[in-house]
Amino acid sequence: MRYSIPALALCAPLAACNPAAQPANTSVARDPAADVAAVKAVEAEMLAAFKAKDSAEVARFYTADAEIMVPFEAVVRGADAAKSTGQDFKDPAFTIDFANTRTEVSAAGDMAFTHGTFSVTYTNPATKEPGTMKGNYVTVFRKQADGSWKAVQDISTPGAG
Repeated sequence: MRYSIPALALCAPLAACNPAAQPANTSVARDPAADVAAVKAVEAEMLAAFKAKDSAEVARFYTADAEIMVPFEAVVRGADAAKSTGQDFKDPAFTIDFANTRTEVSAAGDMAFTHGTFSVTYTNPATKEPGTMKGNYVTVFRKQADGSWKAVQDISTPGAG
């Protein structure tokens, strides 16, 4: 502790050599409405891939570190999205629909979330009969270096929509 004052005295001149952090480039205007529209478009493309039962296309919408949480199932990681949905798509009763009710993009324009309701029909393993589950979902998107949006968290819960 006895060296703190001399050490600070040595650091002060060095600090002067480093310019203060510059604020983010504010000359590039963001268009929040365009960001919202882009996220909604990605979500619509995701739904089309689910309806087409195209597991490779579905997986394209998730980051490699994404987490997909569906009711009563283990968490699926992004890299396993194609394998997981491929299993779902083998079910002849499988259908899915979801409706976006809210989309927000962060002030920085790098993160967004969507919220809405879903309905999925599947073969109930216990009864071997088609069953339907309805509920709500939240999907968190992160803007990628190329400007595209990909899901990093996709969470659904059963209940009234």
